[in-house]
Amino acid sequence: MAVYTHLTAGAGFTAQSFALGGVVATKLVPSLLFGPLAGVLADRFDRRKVMVTCDLTKFVLLLSIPFVGQLWWLLVVTLLLELCTMFWIPAKDAAVPNLLRSPAQMESAAQLSLLVTYGVAVVGGAGLFALVSKVGPLFGADQATTVYAALCVNAFAFLASALVVYLAIPEISGRATEAERRHAPPSMLFLLRDGYTFVVRTP
Repeated sequence: MAVYTHLTAGAGFTAQSFALGGVVATKLVPSLLFGPLAGVLADRFDRRKVMVTCDLTKFVLLLSIPFVGQLWWLLVVTLLLELCTMFWIPAKDAAVPNLLRSPAQMESAAQLSLLVTYGVAVVGGAGLFALVSKVGPLFGADQATTVYAALCVNAFAFLASALVVYLAIPEISGRATEAERRHAPPSMLFLLRDGYTFVVRTP
């Protein structure tokens, strides 16, 4: 949001409101269109490779924003980042059992994942941005430089994640077997199609 505010500075309230709506829309569209399919597609490939590819793609996309410096590119990057997330999350969730010593640890692992995702990550990210915002002016950096510095820190966090997953956690490699796919819950697309068929065929 800080990037969008910088790119629309001086454009007027209407333009800023439109830009904010565009950013929110581009974050929601991938979930609405590809959410039901992403998990199915992610299972077709090696989970570790999916996670590494998504993290590296996010790294490149975030680094590209300061060089392009246009609102339209920010919207495109937001869309592509959300698409990457749609594939990264199912691959991560499917890889968790490979890291546990027993199935009894699944509940604790799920709780820890929620805590890190919606607790530590959010607070840590906000704190890091606040730190960059405070430290930047001490070195004579203007608002744009500070915002882009925060983007670079975020980008290199994804690079670090990709390196850790690729080099340090080989256990998460693998993909769903045919037996797992047969016993897996129906996909959202199947449920939607089945519900639609029921409505159409039932008087």
